[in-house]
Amino acid sequence: MVPIKPSQWPGLVIQISEGDTFAIDTCNCFGLASGGGCYGKIGDAGAQLMRAFGIGPLLKWVDDHLFFRILRKYREAYNHSRQQWANDIARNGGEHHDRGRLWFKGCIMPSGHSEEFAEDNVFPIQDFSEHTSR
Repeated sequence: MVPIKPSQWPGLVIQISEGDTFAIDTCNCFGLASGGGCYGKIGDAGAQLMRAFGIGPLLKWVDDHLFFRILRKYREAYNHSRQQWANDIARNGGEHHDRGRLWFKGCIMPSGHSEEFAEDNVFPIQDFSEHTSR
């Protein structure tokens, strides 16, 4: 839940019975049109923190997170590819914002379209398998 500023409370008053009973939802829930956007910012920050600690690869859309698993035997090669992608993304302007979508531009493919990434690929994926119980 995302707290709402008191100045925004008048827009969140609802009548909860036929009489004079009203309530104010002081947290930004998904029923409010701006709810998804507000949580999206928090979710973006959480995803970036996970990536910075080497958790991933992951995709995020509002409050949904999708994690992919890279098998240990492919991790080194995958991280090498991530470094190349990160260099390409940096050369092509880094983060792009198109309406409500953030994306990162990679190389131009033979089709003339550019590669599109959900992250900048700066952080290598870590192996956390030794930290899990068997």
